Amino acid sequence: MPFAFFLLSYIVPAALLLLLLPQGLGPSVYARDRTFDLQHVKLDIALDPKARLVSGSATLRLAPLNDGLTEVALDSVGLTIEAVTRDRRPLAFRTTAEQLLISLDRAAPAGTPLELEIRYVARPRKGLYFGERYAWSQGFPESQRHWFPVYDFPNDKATSELVVRAPAGWDVVSNGRLIEARDGVYHWLQDKPHSTYLISLAAGEFDRREESFHGIPLRYYVPRGQAVNIPVSFGRTASAMEFFTTRIGPYPWDQFAQVVVPENLYGGMENTSAVTYSPAVLISPELVEDYQVSGDIVIAHELAHQWFGDLVSAEDFRGLWLSEGFATYFANLWSEHRHGADQAAWERFSLARRITDAPAMQKYPLLRRPNDQGDPVGLLAYSKGAWVLHMVRSQLGDTLFWKAIRRYVADYRFQNVRTADLLKAIAAATGRNLEWLFDQYVYEPGHPEFEVRWRWDGRVHVFVRQQARIFRLPVDIELDGRRHRIQVTREAEEFALEAPAKPRLVLFDPDHSLLKKLTFAKETAEWVDQLEHAPRTINRLEAIQALAGGKAKDALERAALTSPSYWVRAEAVRALAAPFPPALADRHPEVRRAALDAINDPKRLLEVARHDSSPVTRAAAVEALGRLKPPGALDLLRPFLETASPREMIREAAVSALAGLPGTEPLLLDWSAAGRPVEVRVAALRALSALTKESAPARERLRQAAG
Repeated sequence: MPFAFFLLSYIVPAALLLLLLPQGLGPSVYARDRTFDLQHVKLDIALDPKARLVSGSATLRLAPLNDGLTEVALDSVGLTIEAVTRDRRPLAFRTTAEQLLISLDRAAPAGTPLELEIRYVARPRKGLYFGERYAWSQGFPESQRHWFPVYDFPNDKATSELVVRAPAGWDVVSNGRLIEARDGVYHWLQDKPHSTYLISLAAGEFDRREESFHGIPLRYYVPRGQAVNIPVSFGRTASAMEFFTTRIGPYPWDQFAQVVVPENLYGGMENTSAVTYSPAVLISPELVEDYQVSGDIVIAHELAHQWFGDLVSAEDFRGLWLSEGFATYFANLWSEHRHGADQAAWERFSLARRITDAPAMQKYPLLRRPNDQGDPVGLLAYSKGAWVLHMVRSQLGDTLFWKAIRRYVADYRFQNVRTADLLKAIAAATGRNLEWLFDQYVYEPGHPEFEVRWRWDGRVHVFVRQQARIFRLPVDIELDGRRHRIQVTREAEEFALEAPAKPRLVLFDPDHSLLKKLTFAKETAEWVDQLEHAPRTINRLEAIQALAGGKAKDALERAALTSPSYWVRAEAVRALAAPFPPALADRHPEVRRAALDAINDPKRLLEVARHDSSPVTRAAAVEALGRLKPPGALDLLRPFLETASPREMIREAAVSALAGLPGTEPLLLDWSAAGRPVEVRVAALRALSALTKESAPARERLRQAAG
């Protein structure tokens, strides 16, 4: 499933966040009761994009779970059912707002397969979407029912088959392998079982490239005319496949296709063997420095889903972390492999900060509860789920961690799982019982909040106090490079550690192995020492966080100018919380963008907006100019509406910057009109939404867009 909107903004630019944004995250309910086992779904359909219609038949093979089945209930919303047959004999049926109820002509015994053919027509409002030159599905969480009748819940798996008649000149992509493509008819077969929300259809006018990984086709479909961006956007796919297969096990499907649909606003969807993306995944050569690392993370996330979520699937949406937490963490592991330990550590640090800064994170458990309302699923399933896996790795070490992962995948391939199954696999593979970790971080809400201080009197005395709920955890303390392991168990504790001399650096959880909120009482000089001499990037980032707000200004400025890690430089610039123009000359655009947050000089912002080498940084300067709202802002911003850039990001930034400025409604109406670039239209419609109370034209434009 795509990531939540806010989830990966620590590494993924705003445009790429949409790659991971689902249409809802699924109800927090127990797995549904079933009366049958769905075994195979075959769709034989025609697409009519002008009428936005899909018509044809769905043939479902199913086997009753108990003797005497007389009625089959399928999920079906808004479908016009024309006929239902069994063995070519018509069956009686009725429909409700949510179901198709089929009366069998004779009671069916348990375990004996039967086939139902359902002829239908649909003009779907969800699940399958039509554009002018494209059609694509988005089945998660429970949207397939809007374009074909099916059992639409994750806790049953079936093979699938699509025979699709598409307009002339269109390609059709689906799960599995292509059996035949002739005269505009495409026949795809997925002969390995998967949850029905993963059934995929993407059709349209594509440019296509293909390579292979040990005989597995790697296929890339992009909008017509975008083939030049395939190597930049997808060129590391084979390397990521090598990384995952070497560590997890063989790739389980017949292909790995990645399909970019230009009108898809919902993002990346991990359909089995055929991922669908929004156009934000495409990276043009001029965006490599800005987006390639984050783009690789998105692709690795969806590739990891092919094992976690697709091959091994949570049985219900309460266990969403078993899919999304795995995909998020395994993308981080790929980032560590490809881009280095510092990059991966910064990603986890930023992710942890997102979690610990969100008060709701202390309220809801990772394993979702049916009665919870408003649980922050993105931060929980994706972010905290990833952090739980990092803690598992920290406890086991790399060798046992990968052994446990291989056992988990081998034991539960093509099956549905619960959290307890992961614990069981870990114990079976390694002999280690991690129930104590899961009890505290998965089944119960929150994370530890530590207040720590220390003193030296010939020994180092470390004082640890826990706020909120009390956790029982092993924690490492590092004294000038020497490790000591303590066990925290109570609200307030003191630990006396041997030290031959007063240490210069005292680090609590030095590898950042635990998800926690830490307040460490140190003098400013100690934090400066940690910033300048700590052995790991993560320790330097902790020091910057402690010095935020301009404490130790000279030290932060030195870090901003000289640190070899651009993430450290960027964080130091943000921590200054004051204009720092020298950072505008940094070699990395992330640091230059960090400097824009505090710049309050319109002339400097205009200079960046006009001349920076990074289109992303230029767009950020335009947005900063809009936030500043200097005199004559409208005239300053107007030229950027005519500035071409990749993904229209500068025009989009200019339109966003117009929001709230007087006299901009005519411009917003113009740029929100049909025919304008979709990215710019969305920004203009968002800006117009604030004017709907007093503006009839704004209300009408939003109504037109919604329709």
